[in-house]
Amino acid sequence: MAGFGAGAYIAWVARHAVVRERNPLTSRYFLVAAMFGAAALTPATLVLYALFPDWSLMYLANPAHLPMLLVLPMLLLAGLAGPPLGFLVVHRLLPLHDRRPLKAVFGGVGTLALIIALTGAGRLTTVAFYDGFHAGQPGLSLLRSALFLPLMLTVGAAVSVYVFTVMHTRRHVEMVQGLSTGL
Repeated sequence: MAGFGAGAYIAWVARHAVVRERNPLTSRYFLVAAMFGAAALTPATLVLYALFPDWSLMYLANPAHLPMLLVLPMLLLAGLAGPPLGFLVVHRLLPLHDRRPLKAVFGGVGTLALIIALTGAGRLTTVAFYDGFHAGQPGLSLLRSALFLPLMLTVGAAVSVYVFTVMHTRRHVEMVQGLSTGL
């Protein structure tokens, strides 16, 4: 969901250039969204899963019983597919005169994030092993766990890369618009 929202916002930032692209897959901004997934989200996902598989799967699946040949492609897909998919959806909606579908996409991502944060706060803020969690054992507070520092570092790195990406995309779009109006 975070990757989808990130790619969607990259398309929104570059909307003046993106709307003119007939084939979004050849757009430099599509490449920016795809590279964000490859350079930031995928490594963060893999690092957190390697260090804390029970927490990464949010106690929905027992990592001890899942073959790595199943988990690794799913983690790669989750990190790599979100930003390009968000970009493509917004690319398709930008030419429409009716802005409601575009607002629904961004509102839906925000609402889903809020729902997950509110309803999953207990799972998000505690660390437990899969078996202990389902046996009813209390988890350890995220703030007191070994997960806290790696989580903050990986999230901080991914957010920093994203902010850098959006800032430079915005500057690039402004530069291209300035060149096209100055000719």
